[in-house]
Amino acid sequence: MFDGFNTAASIKGRVTIYEHDRPENVLYQRQNVICAGISYLFARLLANSADPVAGVWGLALGSGGVNVAGWSASEQPDPTAVQTAMVAEIKRKAITNTTYIDGNGNPTTALTTKVEFTTIFNATSDNVTLPIREMGLIGGGTTLAANGGPTAMLTAPYFSPTAPEANSIVLVNYITTPPLILPASVNLAFAWQLSF
Repeated sequence: MFDGFNTAASIKGRVTIYEHDRPENVLYQRQNVICAGISYLFARLLANSADPVAGVWGLALGSGGVNVAGWSASEQPDPTAVQTAMVAEIKRKAITNTTYIDGNGNPTTALTTKVEFTTIFNATSDNVTLPIREMGLIGGGTTLAANGGPTAMLTAPYFSPTAPEANSIVLVNYITTPPLILPASVNLAFAWQLSF
């Protein structure tokens, strides 16, 4: 008897933060953890691809939880697949660009199993004043009024497997970081590559 599978186990990803106008100036890189909630999102996309607002809609940034167990001013817990939301969200922003990536890591118009989602942040114009301690891609939502939609992606609550709601956003992947202070007035690209 088939007793389910873990979609997240077959997906891997990496985030790179670099100056948008100078891609060679990489500020941070790390592999990410794929969150278990993505299995629910995949199931919804396969059942009715017109219902979710997006598989990946945008990027959420957070300041972490200095007063939460496992967080201190300089250390943070390792990310886990059971994470469903930012601990202390600062900002959500829609994806700026989505592209397929070839085997050499270059953008391509061909269909591949690797996709890069890039969001441009500017600490000044996006009003990001706190150090970044956590981040992840978000998707989901609903287009259907019968499900409470259309989902307001900038303010919708996070999806919870214990109380699933279509009118919510799913945390697709997640990382925790040492405090990252974004330089003022610099456009930074947050590029997430997911391999399926």
